[in-house]
Amino acid sequence: MSRILEEVVGASGIKLTNRIVGFVGIIIYTRLVSSIELGQYFLFIGILGVLTTVTVSGLGSATFREISRVDDPDETFTAVLILILILLICLTLMIIPFGTVIDNFIGRDITNALILTLPLEALSIILGIVLRGEEKIIPNEIIWLFSRIMQFCFAVIAIQAGESAFTVVIVAYFIGRAVRVSISYVFIDVSLSGVPPLEEFRSLVHGWRYLSVMRWGNFGQQWVDTLLIGFFLAPASVAVYEVIWRLSSLGLFVLNISSGVLFPRLVKWIERGNSEKFNWYSRRAYLYATMPFVPLALGSVVVGESLLGLLYGSEYASGYIALVLLLFGRSFQSIDSVSNKILMATDNDRVIAIITVAVIVVNLVSNSYLIPRYGLAGAATGTGVAFLCGAVIKSWLSVKSTGVSVPLRDFAMVLISGFFMSTIVYLISLQFSEIRWLQLLVLITIGGTIFCTITAILSRAVSNDVREIFSEYAK
Repeated sequence: MSRILEEVVGASGIKLTNRIVGFVGIIIYTRLVSSIELGQYFLFIGILGVLTTVTVSGLGSATFREISRVDDPDETFTAVLILILILLICLTLMIIPFGTVIDNFIGRDITNALILTLPLEALSIILGIVLRGEEKIIPNEIIWLFSRIMQFCFAVIAIQAGESAFTVVIVAYFIGRAVRVSISYVFIDVSLSGVPPLEEFRSLVHGWRYLSVMRWGNFGQQWVDTLLIGFFLAPASVAVYEVIWRLSSLGLFVLNISSGVLFPRLVKWIERGNSEKFNWYSRRAYLYATMPFVPLALGSVVVGESLLGLLYGSEYASGYIALVLLLFGRSFQSIDSVSNKILMATDNDRVIAIITVAVIVVNLVSNSYLIPRYGLAGAATGTGVAFLCGAVIKSWLSVKSTGVSVPLRDFAMVLISGFFMSTIVYLISLQFSEIRWLQLLVLITIGGTIFCTITAILSRAVSNDVREIFSEYAK
């Protein structure tokens, strides 16, 4: 367990730094770019995200699993690049006839930029997945961090020099992806081989059929929300929603790191029949992936409006209710994602794909109904309902198919800690006539300390793991 703990803790620090850089970059964008232009930028990223999620991302998931399994993945890597080339040609041919529609939807002439950025986006996804499949979690996060720094630095310098803000943020995104692709290719161990056998293509395509749907369930819902908000509401509303969506993703760094570290091992433990390790780590993944969203959601009830206003400006504080609802929905997303990994490790791709299609329909229908009536709060509610449906069904199937037990008692202890924390923070907040940066930091520090302390006392699993971590690093 020591190596796994070392990877999770080490990668979590870099992942958190990466998240912080991303948040700071968006804060800078909200100060330098108008909300309308920022909303148009997010619509561009949304269309790009939809295109890659339904095609390349599914292929990337199949690549991740194959590289985690095989000893010589060069043929797999080569086959993946050939398939990506075919997919990119098909996507480009699809985009060109609809260029005018895309430009009118966003309100900018953006089709050419979309076609140029798409290959880099696809390669950055695949190479990042290859690095994770090779268990190079920390190098992958460092590369991602460096590319983000380059992206935001270029944007700030160019905007300050007087260039068009919208053009700059699009070019900066392109540069960030180019940097990530270039460095990632240097770090991967796999290399191009000769023409792969037909069976290699068949294996990847077979997995891609279902995994592309699963990736849509994991990441595509954000872009569904974004594009529907862009259709029903003004671009400024898109900017507000994207800002709170990214803020609400703060707790996902635990889920992303633990999934990246554990998934290759879950596959191997299943293949070797080591059910004890598989079940133990699966329970911990459920607990720790969900845990951060309890204090974040309950804490945002008290300080969410002040936080948005201080970070992004008063016009973004209007997304306060949506932020609270999204954070609650994220807790269900965490359960859904962990269940996905468990079911993927046991080759239940078809079952996951069927469930994900149903969840996508729920998301589309609920958001189409709620967004015109309730705005951003409606979008957050619809997405939360979709996450809840996926979490309930997939966790039940995970328990049924593998015997994994969901740590309900530890969940209850975490909730008790969260409610106690939010109550104390609320009572303290009443002593302030106005919440500024100093008061906000005090409330967050007190709340975090209370939550961590009470959780470690009430949850046996957490207290045991804390002792083990300290004992590992004390050696």
